[in-house]
Amino acid sequence: MQTGENSVFRAGYLEFYHIVPLHYLPFVVQRQKLLSKIALLEQGFDLSHFRTSSKSIDMERGFANYIHATLSSSAPILNSKLKKGFPHIQLVFPTLSLGENYSLCRFNIARCRNTRTGKSGLKASDRNGQYYDGLEIPIAKTGLEQRRFFDCLKLDPSNVEVLIESEFELPSQMRIQCFAIEDVHLVRKILNKFSLSFLTELKKPAGTYPTNVAYRAEVKKFIDKALRNQDWRGNGLEFDYL
Repeated sequence: MQTGENSVFRAGYLEFYHIVPLHYLPFVVQRQKLLSKIALLEQGFDLSHFRTSSKSIDMERGFANYIHATLSSSAPILNSKLKKGFPHIQLVFPTLSLGENYSLCRFNIARCRNTRTGKSGLKASDRNGQYYDGLEIPIAKTGLEQRRFFDCLKLDPSNVEVLIESEFELPSQMRIQCFAIEDVHLVRKILNKFSLSFLTELKKPAGTYPTNVAYRAEVKKFIDKALRNQDWRGNGLEFDYL
Protein backbone atom coordinates (compact mmCIF):
# COMPACT_ATOMS: atom_id res chain seq x y z
CA MET A 1 0.00 0.00 0.00
CA GLN A 2 1.33 3.41 -0.98
CA THR A 3 1.23 6.33 1.43
CA GLY A 4 0.17 9.02 -1.03
CA GLU A 5 3.75 9.87 -2.07
CA ASN A 6 4.71 9.19 -5.67
CA SER A 7 8.17 7.70 -5.19
CA VAL A 8 8.84 7.46 -8.94
CA PHE A 9 8.21 11.19 -9.41
CA ARG A 10 10.28 11.92 -6.30
CA ALA A 11 13.17 9.98 -7.85
CA GLY A 12 13.14 12.31 -10.85
CA TYR A 13 11.17 10.32 -13.42
CA LEU A 14 8.52 12.45 -15.11
CA GLU A 15 7.16 9.77 -17.44
CA PHE A 16 6.76 6.02 -17.63
CA TYR A 17 6.09 3.77 -20.63
CA HIS A 18 4.06 0.75 -21.70
CA ILE A 19 4.96 -1.17 -24.86
CA VAL A 20 2.07 -2.57 -26.89
CA PRO A 21 1.76 -4.58 -30.11
CA LEU A 22 0.10 -2.16 -32.51
CA HIS A 23 -2.85 -4.47 -33.17
CA TYR A 24 -3.80 -4.43 -29.46
CA LEU A 25 -4.47 -0.68 -29.51
CA PRO A 26 -8.18 -0.99 -30.46
CA PHE A 27 -8.80 -3.06 -27.32
CA VAL A 28 -6.93 -0.56 -25.14
CA VAL A 29 -8.59 2.62 -26.33
CA GLN A 30 -12.05 1.08 -26.57
CA ARG A 31 -11.90 0.35 -22.83
CA GLN A 32 -9.89 3.48 -22.00
CA LYS A 33 -7.65 1.42 -19.74
CA LEU A 34 -4.82 -1.08 -19.55
CA LEU A 35 -5.68 -4.42 -17.96
CA SER A 36 -3.61 -7.15 -16.34
CA LYS A 37 -3.75 -10.70 -17.66
CA ILE A 38 -6.23 -11.71 -14.98
CA ALA A 39 -8.44 -8.70 -15.71
CA LEU A 40 -8.34 -9.46 -19.45
CA LEU A 41 -9.38 -13.06 -18.84
CA GLU A 42 -12.30 -11.77 -16.76
CA GLN A 43 -13.35 -9.64 -19.75
CA GLY A 44 -13.55 -12.63 -22.07
CA PHE A 45 -10.09 -12.71 -23.65
CA ASP A 46 -8.55 -16.17 -23.70
CA LEU A 47 -4.97 -17.28 -23.18
CA SER A 48 -4.17 -16.96 -26.90
CA HIS A 49 -4.29 -13.16 -26.42
CA PHE A 50 -1.02 -13.30 -24.46
CA ARG A 51 2.49 -13.91 -25.75
CA THR A 52 3.34 -17.59 -25.62
CA SER A 53 6.85 -16.86 -24.34
CA SER A 54 5.77 -14.95 -21.22
CA LYS A 55 2.18 -15.75 -20.25
CA SER A 56 2.96 -18.89 -18.26
CA ILE A 57 5.98 -17.29 -16.58
CA ASP A 58 3.92 -14.35 -15.30
CA MET A 59 1.34 -16.72 -13.88
CA GLU A 60 3.86 -19.12 -12.35
CA ARG A 61 5.77 -16.28 -10.70
CA GLY A 62 2.67 -14.55 -9.33
CA PHE A 63 2.63 -11.49 -11.59
CA ALA A 64 -0.49 -12.18 -13.71
CA ASN A 65 -2.45 -9.45 -11.95
CA TYR A 66 0.09 -6.74 -12.81
CA ILE A 67 0.42 -4.47 -15.83
CA HIS A 68 4.10 -4.20 -16.75
CA ALA A 69 5.56 -0.78 -17.55
CA THR A 70 9.05 0.67 -17.65
CA LEU A 71 10.89 3.87 -16.76
CA SER A 72 12.99 3.70 -19.93
CA SER A 73 11.91 5.49 -23.10
CA SER A 74 13.95 2.98 -25.09
CA ALA A 75 13.67 -0.32 -23.25
CA PRO A 76 15.55 -3.34 -24.61
CA ILE A 77 12.31 -5.26 -25.23
CA LEU A 78 10.99 -2.46 -27.46
CA ASN A 79 14.19 -2.33 -29.50
CA SER A 80 14.16 -6.12 -29.80
CA LYS A 81 10.58 -6.18 -31.16
CA LEU A 82 11.21 -3.39 -33.65
CA LYS A 83 14.47 -4.96 -34.85
CA LYS A 84 12.48 -8.05 -35.86
CA GLY A 85 10.01 -5.91 -37.80
CA PHE A 86 7.18 -6.50 -35.30
CA PRO A 87 4.84 -3.46 -35.36
CA HIS A 88 4.82 -2.09 -31.80
CA ILE A 89 3.98 1.27 -30.27
CA GLN A 90 4.83 2.91 -26.97
CA LEU A 91 2.28 4.52 -24.68
CA VAL A 92 3.72 7.41 -22.66
CA PHE A 93 2.17 8.49 -19.36
CA PRO A 94 2.96 11.24 -16.86
CA THR A 95 4.36 9.73 -13.69
CA LEU A 96 1.88 11.70 -11.61
CA SER A 97 -0.93 9.59 -13.14
CA LEU A 98 0.39 6.44 -11.46
CA GLY A 99 -1.89 6.60 -8.45
CA GLU A 100 -1.08 4.37 -5.49
CA ASN A 101 -1.51 0.73 -6.58
CA TYR A 102 1.90 0.13 -8.07
CA SER A 103 5.14 -1.58 -7.13
CA LEU A 104 8.69 -1.56 -8.48
CA CYS A 105 10.98 -4.41 -9.48
CA ARG A 106 14.64 -4.20 -10.49
CA PHE A 107 14.59 -7.55 -12.27
CA ASN A 108 13.19 -8.63 -15.61
CA ILE A 109 10.35 -10.82 -14.37
CA ALA A 110 10.18 -12.94 -17.52
CA ARG A 111 13.93 -13.55 -17.75
CA CYS A 112 15.09 -13.63 -14.12
CA ARG A 113 16.36 -17.10 -13.20
CA ASN A 114 16.89 -16.48 -9.47
CA THR A 115 13.39 -17.10 -8.17
CA ARG A 116 12.29 -17.42 -4.57
CA THR A 117 11.87 -21.20 -4.75
CA GLY A 118 14.84 -21.77 -7.04
CA LYS A 119 18.29 -22.94 -6.08
CA SER A 120 19.71 -19.43 -5.78
CA GLY A 121 16.82 -17.18 -4.84
CA LEU A 122 17.31 -13.44 -4.57
CA LYS A 123 17.78 -12.03 -1.10
CA ALA A 124 15.14 -9.61 0.17
CA SER A 125 16.81 -6.26 0.87
CA ASP A 126 16.42 -2.51 0.49
CA ARG A 127 18.16 -2.84 -2.88
CA ASN A 128 16.13 -5.79 -4.18
CA GLY A 129 12.78 -5.21 -2.50
CA GLN A 130 10.77 -7.62 -0.36
CA TYR A 131 8.94 -10.87 -1.00
CA TYR A 132 5.16 -10.84 -0.87
CA ASP A 133 2.76 -13.77 -0.78
CA GLY A 134 2.65 -15.62 -4.08
CA LEU A 135 5.50 -13.67 -5.72
CA GLU A 136 8.67 -15.46 -6.80
CA ILE A 137 10.69 -12.24 -7.24
CA PRO A 138 11.05 -9.41 -4.69
CA ILE A 139 9.39 -6.05 -5.25
CA ALA A 140 9.33 -2.64 -3.58
CA LYS A 141 5.68 -2.08 -2.69
CA THR A 142 5.30 0.43 0.12
CA GLY A 143 6.38 4.05 -0.08
CA LEU A 144 9.20 3.39 2.39
CA GLU A 145 10.44 0.36 0.44
CA GLN A 146 10.41 2.38 -2.78
CA ARG A 147 12.33 5.29 -1.28
CA ARG A 148 14.98 2.88 -0.01
CA PHE A 149 14.95 1.08 -3.38
CA PHE A 150 15.79 4.28 -5.26
CA ASP A 151 18.26 5.45 -2.60
CA CYS A 152 20.23 2.19 -2.92
CA LEU A 153 20.37 2.12 -6.68
CA LYS A 154 21.99 4.29 -9.29
CA LEU A 155 19.73 2.79 -11.89
CA ASP A 156 19.69 2.46 -15.59
CA PRO A 157 15.91 2.92 -15.90
CA SER A 158 15.72 0.05 -18.38
CA ASN A 159 16.32 -2.23 -15.40
CA VAL A 160 13.20 -1.13 -13.50
CA GLU A 161 9.71 -2.52 -14.05
CA VAL A 162 6.72 -0.53 -12.84
CA LEU A 163 4.01 -2.99 -11.82
CA ILE A 164 0.46 -1.63 -11.74
CA GLU A 165 -2.17 -3.75 -10.04
CA SER A 166 -5.13 -4.97 -12.11
CA GLU A 167 -5.99 -1.94 -14.25
CA PHE A 168 -4.86 1.55 -15.21
CA GLU A 169 -7.16 4.19 -16.65
CA LEU A 170 -5.67 6.08 -19.56
CA PRO A 171 -4.98 9.70 -18.57
CA SER A 172 -5.93 12.42 -21.04
CA GLN A 173 -2.23 13.37 -21.27
CA MET A 174 -1.26 9.98 -22.69
CA ARG A 175 0.89 10.13 -25.83
CA ILE A 176 1.30 7.37 -28.41
CA GLN A 177 4.74 6.98 -29.92
CA CYS A 178 5.04 5.27 -33.31
CA PHE A 179 8.24 4.28 -35.08
CA ALA A 180 7.09 4.29 -38.73
CA ILE A 181 4.77 6.62 -40.61
CA GLU A 182 2.59 3.65 -41.63
CA ASP A 183 2.01 2.95 -37.94
CA VAL A 184 1.01 6.58 -37.35
CA HIS A 185 -1.70 6.25 -40.00
CA LEU A 186 -3.07 3.07 -38.38
CA VAL A 187 -3.06 4.63 -34.91
CA ARG A 188 -4.95 7.69 -36.15
CA LYS A 189 -7.48 5.44 -37.87
CA ILE A 190 -8.10 3.66 -34.56
CA LEU A 191 -8.38 6.89 -32.59
CA ASN A 192 -10.79 8.37 -35.14
CA LYS A 193 -13.03 5.32 -34.83
CA PHE A 194 -13.45 5.99 -31.11
CA SER A 195 -13.46 9.81 -31.44
CA LEU A 196 -10.29 10.11 -29.37
CA SER A 197 -7.58 12.72 -29.65
CA PHE A 198 -4.53 11.32 -27.88
CA LEU A 199 -1.37 12.92 -29.20
CA THR A 200 0.38 10.65 -31.71
CA GLU A 201 4.10 11.07 -32.30
CA LEU A 202 6.49 9.71 -34.89
CA LYS A 203 9.72 8.83 -33.12
CA LYS A 204 12.97 7.59 -34.58
CA PRO A 205 13.70 4.09 -33.19
CA ALA A 206 16.89 3.60 -31.21
CA GLY A 207 17.84 0.74 -33.53
CA THR A 208 16.47 -0.66 -36.77
CA TYR A 209 12.81 -1.21 -37.66
CA PRO A 210 12.68 -2.98 -41.03
CA THR A 211 9.39 -3.08 -42.86
CA ASN A 212 7.90 -6.57 -43.04
CA VAL A 213 5.07 -6.61 -45.55
CA ALA A 214 3.55 -9.83 -44.17
CA TYR A 215 3.50 -8.59 -40.56
CA ARG A 216 2.03 -5.24 -41.53
CA ALA A 217 -0.69 -6.89 -43.65
CA GLU A 218 -1.72 -9.12 -40.73
CA VAL A 219 -1.80 -6.15 -38.36
CA LYS A 220 -4.00 -4.15 -40.73
CA LYS A 221 -6.36 -7.10 -41.18
CA PHE A 222 -6.55 -7.59 -37.39
CA ILE A 223 -7.25 -3.89 -36.74
CA ASP A 224 -9.91 -3.70 -39.44
CA LYS A 225 -11.77 -6.63 -37.88
CA ALA A 226 -11.43 -5.23 -34.36
CA LEU A 227 -12.90 -1.91 -35.50
CA ARG A 228 -15.78 -3.58 -37.35
CA ASN A 229 -16.71 -5.86 -34.47
CA GLN A 230 -16.04 -4.35 -31.07
CA ASP A 231 -17.10 -7.57 -29.31
CA TRP A 232 -14.31 -9.50 -31.02
CA ARG A 233 -11.50 -10.63 -28.72
CA GLY A 234 -8.77 -11.26 -31.29
CA ASN A 235 -7.35 -14.37 -32.93
CA GLY A 236 -4.07 -14.92 -31.12
CA LEU A 237 -1.95 -13.09 -33.70
CA GLU A 238 1.68 -13.54 -32.68
CA PHE A 239 4.48 -12.41 -34.99
CA ASP A 240 6.87 -15.17 -33.89
CA TYR A 241 4.52 -17.72 -35.44
CA LEU A 242 3.69 -16.07 -38.76
